[in-house]
Amino acid sequence: AALVLTRMQNIQVPDGPQAGPGLRPRDVLGWDDAEIAALLQRSLFDPDVYGSVRFHHRSVLEYLAAQWFLGLLQQEVSRRRVEALFFREQYGCQVVTPSLRGLLPWLAMFDTRILARVQQVAPEIVFEGGDPLLLPPEVRGAILTDVCKKLAVGTSDLTPFQYSAIQRFASPDVSETVRRLILEYQNASTVTVFLMWMV
Repeated sequence: AALVLTRMQNIQVPDGPQAGPGLRPRDVLGWDDAEIAALLQRSLFDPDVYGSVRFHHRSVLEYLAAQWFLGLLQQEVSRRRVEALFFREQYGCQVVTPSLRGLLPWLAMFDTRILARVQQVAPEIVFEGGDPLLLPPEVRGAILTDVCKKLAVGTSDLTPFQYSAIQRFASPDVSETVRRLILEYQNASTVTVFLMWMV
């Protein structure tokens, strides 16, 4: 969460040169150097380069940060303040904070209020990460309907060619929704291409 909030990518290794930019784990965790060194040697991180490491996959970083935020939402903290980090009003429109967008698919999987905000502001976010199959079929069907509506009018930033996103979302339990949408949008090529890849 500290890496995401500070927009840093590097984590300084305790016994490495401390000249370069990067998050100092001791400032965040309060652990001793031996504990930090043991953590940073795990396979979650790339090998030490010039005294710092990075998460091997951005998806792991996003998942872990999302879990930290979920923990906050389950404690006695202001939900409004936490949600305000992710959703903002700009020029009279609700928008998603770009630097935190990658966490929202995971948060939406486990928090119904975040999911409702995502569905309202940018339902295509559910395609961008996380595990959409954790959502009930009726929720995924509603999201698919909303995304197709936005694709048809050109207001979705989801392109029909993000195949990995489509693969994560598609399953037989939304097949009736897909059939209905294919008939409804048969004259909108962007939507039909997207739905055919879903098939």
